[in-house]
Amino acid sequence: SGGTQVLNVTKRPVTISGSRFYDGTASVSSSDIDTFNNRVSGQSLTITGSGTVSTALSGSGKTIILGTLSLADGSGGLASNYSLSGGTFDVNSRQLNVSGSRVYDNTSTVNGSDLVVSTGVGVEVMTLSGQGSIANANVGDNKTVTQNTLSLVSASGSASNYSLGTISVNIIKRPVNVSLEKVYDGSLNAPASGLKTNGITNTVGGQTLTLSGIGTMQDTGAGVAKVLSNNGTLALGSGSGSASNYTLTSGTHIIDVTPRTTVASGSRFYDGTINAQGSSFSSFTNTVGSDTVTLSGTGTISTETIGSKSVSIGSLQSAHPNYTLTGASLNVTKRPLSLSGSRVANTNSTDVNASELKFTNLPGSETLTLTGVGTIPNPRPGTKIITLGTLNFSDGSGQASNYTFVGGSFIFILKNPLNTKAGVLDFLKTMSRGGSKRMLPSRTSHRRMPAVAERITISTPDQSIEVSPCVMQNGYCN
Repeated sequence: SGGTQVLNVTKRPVTISGSRFYDGTASVSSSDIDTFNNRVSGQSLTITGSGTVSTALSGSGKTIILGTLSLADGSGGLASNYSLSGGTFDVNSRQLNVSGSRVYDNTSTVNGSDLVVSTGVGVEVMTLSGQGSIANANVGDNKTVTQNTLSLVSASGSASNYSLGTISVNIIKRPVNVSLEKVYDGSLNAPASGLKTNGITNTVGGQTLTLSGIGTMQDTGAGVAKVLSNNGTLALGSGSGSASNYTLTSGTHIIDVTPRTTVASGSRFYDGTINAQGSSFSSFTNTVGSDTVTLSGTGTISTETIGSKSVSIGSLQSAHPNYTLTGASLNVTKRPLSLSGSRVANTNSTDVNASELKFTNLPGSETLTLTGVGTIPNPRPGTKIITLGTLNFSDGSGQASNYTFVGGSFIFILKNPLNTKAGVLDFLKTMSRGGSKRMLPSRTSHRRMPAVAERITISTPDQSIEVSPCVMQNGYCN
């Protein structure tokens, strides 16, 4: 006692502790330290630098390798009075908030495959197995999922380093497919009224829906499984299923457009056959707009005679792709007869005998018998129209009942007698019978005005007809 006493005050050792969520590293940042053990009451300290733990894996009470961690002054506490002796660190599992989406399926089940896990740690990937559930099956956004058996599964990362946080899912509308049908009507319309039986597909649980409105086709023509160009005003309605859980968007919508049926009728003149050519038909039922229908091929009728006939279709078919032929009728009418004939104009008669005429348009090898007398306007050379007069026809190998003069042509040609040498000679003979005809020759063989009563030779320019001798009088060959 009474001497000088010496007291050594040594630095107070402190330990530290802290925690953070798993981040894929072994680092311990000063910001992760939140506890200083063994401080003097009322004094606080801070810390700087960083340390490490032995592994990056989650776990508690992991020893801190101090590294550059060092104490710093705090409130009322001087770092120089303390020494850092060690510490422990907790790496907590990283909580993952999971979300995803799936198409409405009429269940409240959410499968792990419906959800997407984002770890936020480098390239580490987690997947989910099991099933969760939602409150109801209906479409909706950010619906809360009850975890149930959902659990994380390691992929490129370890599931032990993670835990599930909140889970949500979007239930999106289910696309449906629509199948329509209609008969070709010349329009682009695809009406809901043409919905086929069970024409709305890809619903679930046997649910049914209704359809209203009108869609639009790419073209008006007939065809199978034609894809609509747009949905137009087509809209879903609720049946046993709720329309709010379904959508037409992204579905496949098709229409079958069947050809329009038509019945053809036509007429032709009697031709001695039972053939009904497509070109004979000009009238068609059940057409739309300005559509023009024609036929190709050949059908048949029961008999070749005149009358209204039902047609056996045979190879007849519509040349218009939007129509199909279902029946045809043909009216076979009397065939207009045409007559022709000719004679040399060497008489003054205007009568035309049946024997001078022939039928020009009888079909095949058919014949008719012609009797009576017709007339022409005058006896001068040229082409004449025959007035029928008493001309009439009757059965030959063909039946007269299949023919008519109405609509026919009746031509008779009076030939110029001067068109042949024999005709000219015959014509000249008539002059000896008191005729007073005069002819101016087209060419003579003399080179000067001939004397009265001089005998000369005359001919046509091409010398196809020549008259010799000819007695000239006053410049004319009489």
